[in-house]
Amino acid sequence: MLPGTEAVKQSPPRYATVLKLVASLFLLAAAALSTWETIDGLAQRRVLRTQLAEISHVRYGLLNADRWVDKLVPILEAQIDALDIKAANRASLRPMVRNALNRLLDQIKEKMSAPPPPKPAGGSPAAGGFLGQGNAFIVNAIVGALRPHIPEYADMVLAELGRPDAKQAIKNYIKSVLTEGAKTTFGNVDMTLYSSILKEHGCADAATCKQIIENRIREADTKITRDYLAVLVPAAVGFMILLIGAGPILSRSSTVVLLLFCVVLLLGGVLSTMLEVEANISRVSMTLLGTPISFSDQVLYFQSKSVLEVFRTLVSTGKPDMWIVGMLVLTFSVVLPTLEGFASASYLP
Repeated sequence: MLPGTEAVKQSPPRYATVLKLVASLFLLAAAALSTWETIDGLAQRRVLRTQLAEISHVRYGLLNADRWVDKLVPILEAQIDALDIKAANRASLRPMVRNALNRLLDQIKEKMSAPPPPKPAGGSPAAGGFLGQGNAFIVNAIVGALRPHIPEYADMVLAELGRPDAKQAIKNYIKSVLTEGAKTTFGNVDMTLYSSILKEHGCADAATCKQIIENRIREADTKITRDYLAVLVPAAVGFMILLIGAGPILSRSSTVVLLLFCVVLLLGGVLSTMLEVEANISRVSMTLLGTPISFSDQVLYFQSKSVLEVFRTLVSTGKPDMWIVGMLVLTFSVVLPTLEGFASASYLP
C-alpha cells in the first residue's frame, strides 16, 4: 500500500461531516429566524384578538345605555308616526283618553284633599300650600264641575296629538326619558379604549372595525402557519442530516447543533401563546311592539397567555391548589426540557 493512501481514503468522510455541519447550521439559522417571526406574528395576532374582544365586549353592547336607546327610539318613533289620529280613528282612542283624564282628576282630588303635614317638634307650623290645605268640600265641587267636560277635553287632546309638531314633541320626550332611564339602569361607560381602537383601524363603527380586524387576523394566521412550518421543516431536515449515517455515537459538534435546535424549539414554545380563553353570549333576542331586538357576539371574558404568563397568573392567585398547578405547568413546560438539555450537554464526548 502506498504511503498516504489511508489518509486519502479517510478524507471524504471528514469533508462530508463538515458539509453536514455547515448545512445544519444554515438550517439552524433559518429555524431560529422563523421562530422569531412566529413569536412576533403571534404577538401581533394576540393584539388583534384582544382588540376584537374589546370592541365586542358586553359593556359596549348589551350593557350600554346608548345601544339600548339606539335600538328602542326608532321602534317607538315608528309607532308614533304610524299613529293616525283622524276622525276615523278617534272613536277607538277616545275611551282611553277619557279614562286617563278621569284618573288624572282622581289624583288631583286625592292630593288636594290630603291633610296638612304635622307640625315639627319645637318649630313653627309647616308651610301648607293650597294643595295641602284644600277644603274637601271645595275640592269635590271643583272636580265635580270638571268631570262632565271630560269628553270635550278628550277631543281637544286627540286633536292636539294629531298635529305634526305634537308628534315630534312626543318623540323628543320619549327619547329623553329613554336616555335618562337607560343611563340610570346601566350607568355611563368609558368609551376611551373603544374609540381608540376604532381610530387605530380607521373605522366609523364597531361592525366595520370587527370586519377589518377579522380580516387582519386571518392574514396573520396564514403568515403564522408559513412561519412555523419554516421552523419545523428546517429542524426536521437538520436532524436527519446530522443523524443519518452518523453511527451509534454522535460527534461533539453534531450534538451541540442538535441541542441548539432543541433550544430554538423550546424558546418558540415557551414564548408563544399557550392558550386563548373566551366566554361570550352568541345571541340575545327579544321583541318590542312586534319589532325584534337582538345583540350578538357579546364577549364576557377574553384572555390570551403564554406558558410563563399562565404560571404567573396561577401563582398570583395565592391559592395553594392553583400554586401547585402553576408549578406543574412550569416544571413540565420549561424546567424539565431545560434540564434534559443540560444533561445531554454534560455527556458530550
